[in-house]
Amino acid sequence: MDHAEFAKKRYISLTACMIAGLFTGIIYTWSVFVIPLATKYHWSTASISLAYTLNIIFSAVIPIVFAKLRAKIKISNYNLIGAIWFAAGMLGCSIMKSSVWELYLYFGVLVGGGIGFMYVSLVSYVVQAFPDRGGLAAGLYTGAYALASLVWAPVATNITTASGDVADAFRALGIAMFIVQAVCSRFYYDVPKGWKGDPALVQETGSTAAPAVKPAIMEISTGQLFTTPLFYVTLGMFVCGLLGGSMILSLGSPILQGSLGYTPAKAAYIVGFFAVAQVFGRIFWGGLSDKLGRMNVITIVGLIAALSAFVLANIKNEALFIAAIICIPMAYAAYASMLSPTTRESFGAKHFTTNYNILFTAFAIASLIGPQIVAFVKKASGGYQGAFIWAIGFALGAVALSYVYRAMEKSARDKSTSLAA
Repeated sequence: MDHAEFAKKRYISLTACMIAGLFTGIIYTWSVFVIPLATKYHWSTASISLAYTLNIIFSAVIPIVFAKLRAKIKISNYNLIGAIWFAAGMLGCSIMKSSVWELYLYFGVLVGGGIGFMYVSLVSYVVQAFPDRGGLAAGLYTGAYALASLVWAPVATNITTASGDVADAFRALGIAMFIVQAVCSRFYYDVPKGWKGDPALVQETGSTAAPAVKPAIMEISTGQLFTTPLFYVTLGMFVCGLLGGSMILSLGSPILQGSLGYTPAKAAYIVGFFAVAQVFGRIFWGGLSDKLGRMNVITIVGLIAALSAFVLANIKNEALFIAAIICIPMAYAAYASMLSPTTRESFGAKHFTTNYNILFTAFAIASLIGPQIVAFVKKASGGYQGAFIWAIGFALGAVALSYVYRAMEKSARDKSTSLAA
């Protein structure tokens, strides 16, 4: 496909990616499954939460393991494989017997692996297709992905309530999601070689000239990442930024029920608004970061997250509590929308896909730590206030690392300029 043809079809691909994302983001509805699973199987909240953690881990590991496969086959076929894995896991959850290890296999490994095939590849794909608007493109796709909780949390709760069995929710959602994901995958067109998204090279009706793509700080291979200090600062910054959100998104329903005495249905309603915050956060902050710069936005949302966690830890007013608990997923969304373009801008376009696969482990690390902190604090103290104190520290840690990143970027660019001179 030549550049002129792809310039038109990339909008079709972006739309298909967004629709598929909406039918892939089951992970953001996870908290509404926790209590029904505990009730049916008599598993502890901590053991059930591990399935969420495994899901995120495998969504990060699978793209690394199958990186060579992604390079060999079309993105449409690669995503179809993911849709099959995803559906197999959801249907597996509907036939579980009594062992929590079944949940780990079906939801953790298979559903997580399917998400790894689809979500991770498509985040990098839309940034490659729209390098001149990377933050906005990533924000639109990840925003659609986050919108899933607004749609599927009440659906899953209603199905479970109506039938009395959470298995029916897994089955119905698994079938519907597979069909849509499989159809959408047919509309992903591979990015042509040499594509830069430059309106000066491709005439696009009605478009305006986009700002020039900022040169990367450095152009390095995936193997070189591990010897580059900037990689560890970037990874640490995103892990800290994502940690607070991983706490709320994994256990939002139990937190609302425990802290405010909400019923499961009322908690599910509020959890649905996490999606609104995530969609807003990914599109608004992702697009704004194209203009203000990634680090400036990371600083702003880090401070918002820290203030929100402070409110959760110290203020019992219901309205303020709800506002604060919704702001934290919004901050999480901002980091999620910026990870992909930050990877490209930091470490270059040549090895962008594989480098992003490595940095995507920030989600796995945050999801490994965050829910376990909440479960531990709840077990030790009977409440959630201690976990919110941890969230304040992590949010401020992301802010601090954003300034370290700025200093390292300046040093690298000054060194590059001096060498060029």
